[in-house]
Amino acid sequence: ETVRAVLEGVRLLRDEDPAIGRKVRVHFVGTSYSPEFVAPIVLPYAAEIGIADQVDERTERVPYIDALNAMVTADVVLVLGSTHPHYAASKVYNCIAAGQTVLAVCHEDTVSIRDAVEKTGAGVVVTYNDRVTALTRAPAIAAAMRALLARNRERRALDLDPIAEHSARSMTERVLRNIEAVVREAGAEGGRGRAPVRGRRS
Repeated sequence: ETVRAVLEGVRLLRDEDPAIGRKVRVHFVGTSYSPEFVAPIVLPYAAEIGIADQVDERTERVPYIDALNAMVTADVVLVLGSTHPHYAASKVYNCIAAGQTVLAVCHEDTVSIRDAVEKTGAGVVVTYNDRVTALTRAPAIAAAMRALLARNRERRALDLDPIAEHSARSMTERVLRNIEAVVREAGAEGGRGRAPVRGRRS
């Protein structure tokens, strides 16, 4: 439903503002879990809506470096949520850290996506809920696309502090602190008079 809503937003933008809307190309990369090509998943929706000529889909999973390259070369990166509020888009932090403009479309209770995009100023979040479906938010998605495509020409510095705890540096520091705590505890236990256990060679 979220994907359909985005595609409907593209159609509305094209109909309402052809000068911008007809230039939009939406690329979906790695839409299946298969490492090999499988039947398109998104393209049938695009054809149904009438914008197949503006949508490209690569179903096979791509290497991590290719995924990063797709992010940094896009004008706007789509972060798509699910009708299940607990869902979290795994690449949302990567998209933001890449310095890209982000358009997120997700359930209003998906706090992980909303907080990451809104607190860093990376882009716009369009939400839906159990009463207001994603498809009914297509006009808001179209408006967000128009605004973000214009804003993309004037990139602004992002505040990455709100997501710093999820960075590789932060996660590594957390692991090291845990290791150091275990080592200290082991040292304390060893200093309480416990005899070390030694193996006997035959």
